[in-house]
Amino acid sequence: PLYRGGEPLYPPAAGQGRRIDMRERAEYFRDNVMSLTDAAELRNRARLDLIDRTLDEADRKLADMTRVICGNAAAYMVQHDLVEPLGITMERTTWQFGRGVGHTGASDQLLSLNHLLVTGQLTAGDHLLLYGGAPATLSCAVLEILDVPEWAGA
Repeated sequence: PLYRGGEPLYPPAAGQGRRIDMRERAEYFRDNVMSLTDAAELRNRARLDLIDRTLDEADRKLADMTRVICGNAAAYMVQHDLVEPLGITMERTTWQFGRGVGHTGASDQLLSLNHLLVTGQLTAGDHLLLYGGAPATLSCAVLEILDVPEWAGA
């Protein structure tokens, strides 16, 4: 709803040749749905709930995760979204690698996974928490490294 500005989801208005003003849509949301502060808090709770459910489904705990692979974002965002709420250090995330690459969209986590593999930072038996979140979407997965592939140079 934040990005729809009161318009219905279907039919989409984006293809109807008119300019879309995201600031105007956010203002509509704030004035008619909920405050942006409340929306941010709702998203924070949803993020932590998703991570908890993902770990539960994988029958793992955060302490079992060798690394937390996150989207490539500014340090303050990783700190606020993951490090502080999860009680981990920046070193457990892939922020250091991602800051040199920048945000690539849906490829951030895969690039970081590849980096961890080719630099020898992962071994068989390691578990990884992959987290992705843009303002309108959240995704999470737990991976177990069964074998380090030959192409990783291990």
